[in-house]
Parts: sequence; structure tokens; C-alpha cells
Amino acid sequence: MMNVIILVFAIAAVLGATLLTLVLQSRHRPTALILLHGLFAAIAITLLGIFVFQHHSTFQAFLITFAAIAVVGFYMGIRDIKGMGTPKVIAVLHGGFALLTLAFLAYSYYSIS
Repeated sequence: MMNVIILVFAIAAVLGATLLTLVLQSRHRPTALILLHGLFAAIAITLLGIFVFQHHSTFQAFLITFAAIAVVGFYMGIRDIKGMGTPKVIAVLHGGFALLTLAFLAYSYYSIS
């Protein structure tokens, strides 16, 4: 199950990298792309929550961290959809923390199994 979770997070990361590129270039971000990125991230977080609670695993910190990152992403998505724009610094930090957390999650899982 963790392989699927990591794959879904990776898809969300690719979509997020596309969005970050558009933010840094001050270009329009399609609402569909924003929603698709959020959907994949939400699915991955939900699956991670199920995994944590089914296996009573030590991956709880990753769940909490991804949830906090998702709150920031939700804030940015709402601002973008309303046409208020996304602060570049917040977008970079959101993506950076998400990518680092995903890398640590994958490393932790694959080094244990």
C-alpha cells in the first residue's frame, strides 16, 4: 500500500512542480490543474492516514506534516482561484517542504522494508 501512496504523492508533486513553474513565471494557473494537484495530494494523505491507523506505524509524523503542508496548499489554492495570486515565497516553501517530506517518507519506508 505504501508504494501506491508514494506514487500518488509523486504524481501530486509533478503537478505541483508545474504549478510552481507557472507561479514563478507569474503566469496564469489553470483552475483544473490546481484542483487536480489538490485531489492527488488529498488522496495520498487519506491513504497515508489509513495506512498509519491500520498498521499503528511510526509514520504518524509524516501524516501530520503532510496535513500541515496541505493546509498551506489549500490557502494558496483558494487565493489563486479567487484571482488574488499566490505569494512566490509561500509557493516555494510549500513545494520544498512537501518534496522533502516525500523524500524522507520514501527513504524511511524503503530502508525499513
